[in-house]
Amino acid sequence: MTDTDPPVPAPDLARSLTAGQGYAKWLDLVALPPSQHYGGTYRVYVIEVESLAPACRWNFYVGHTASPVQKRFDQHAQGGPLAARIFCLTGTPPRPRARAVRLREDLMLGTPVFNSKEAAMQAEGLLARMLEARGHRTKSDAKNKAALRRQLHRLRMQTGRYLPTPGAY
Repeated sequence: MTDTDPPVPAPDLARSLTAGQGYAKWLDLVALPPSQHYGGTYRVYVIEVESLAPACRWNFYVGHTASPVQKRFDQHAQGGPLAARIFCLTGTPPRPRARAVRLREDLMLGTPVFNSKEAAMQAEGLLARMLEARGHRTKSDAKNKAALRRQLHRLRMQTGRYLPTPGAY
């Protein structure tokens, strides 16, 4: 392992993410009612990231999806139009900031399935903050409360319905 390799999480990291006070927050999010405009179920996922640009300092990308998690990973890995911006092949010539290395299922163990997009967005931020609290650098669109509020506002504008603002998550 070199100095530039991302730190490998301790084996007990996945257990600690879904235990204690953090687990109570997961359960609160699972209890939220189903989405009226975004049907189905949602999961959060973690992707290990390899930096391709000096400005990209993240080890993990945390996201949420209603699609199968492996399908979503494949979209990020290909860097197409459905990929997150850090993986997108943009510019001339196309230059992504990061490459999706692998899906980190060990960090997703015990994460529940959510019945609403809003709950999944909040859970995404919660998981990203939990990983950062353990010393990892994460990229997530819902990591900080301001970004989460912006996403929920966009969702509210698209659907025309009131969405709960993030509480203690």
